[in-house]
Amino acid sequence: MRSNWHPAARLGLTALLVLAVLAGSEALAYRAFAPAGPTTVATVDLQTVYGQLNIRAAADAALLKTAQDLQAQVDAKRKALEALNADLSAYQPGSAQFKEAEKKTLTAATEVKALRAYAEQKLEREKSRVLRDIYVQIKKSIGQYAKAHKIDLVLLDDTVAKIEETTEKQTLQQISALRILYRDDLLDITDDVIAFMNGPGGPATAPATAGSTPGSHSGTTTAPAPH
Repeated sequence: MRSNWHPAARLGLTALLVLAVLAGSEALAYRAFAPAGPTTVATVDLQTVYGQLNIRAAADAALLKTAQDLQAQVDAKRKALEALNADLSAYQPGSAQFKEAEKKTLTAATEVKALRAYAEQKLEREKSRVLRDIYVQIKKSIGQYAKAHKIDLVLLDDTVAKIEETTEKQTLQQISALRILYRDDLLDITDDVIAFMNGPGGPATAPATAGSTPGSHSGTTTAPAPH
């Protein structure tokens, strides 16, 4: 059947349809990128959170146990060295017995030095790993808390940081490192995060250290370095 539409009319109708489609696409794009509403923001004092977590206290206790075990190994080696050194004085310098005892003493001294270095490195690695693991736990828990309370953005509160008195250059560096100049106290969720992490919904155990069993512990301790 032959169309009665004039070519110009058909062209005009096609143009209108194209414009309608384009207008619809622009409307969809606007709705896709239009802001959904005000962004809910909160802040957290990370240092305070870290210092008051049950898992941190338990991790400190485990680190202390690791440090004590390593120190016991160093002490045992050192006592053996002292015994060899005492035996050395019983021999005539230059004699075969003296040379043999001297060799054993030097070997033992090298072992003590190597064990002490190993113990210090191992303890530092454990401290680093525990700190990293707790940070991961904090970050995960903050995300869970934020989603549950419809918080869109959680910022690290650096308004609590103090500017130390030092050189002009270092003072400028401290100031430049800060990201928040002001925040209302109502934005702070530090105590809420601590309560959440220490409560039933938070992590129940500390990151395990080598040779230790994770568990809860009250109070904080500091692991000494082997000496």
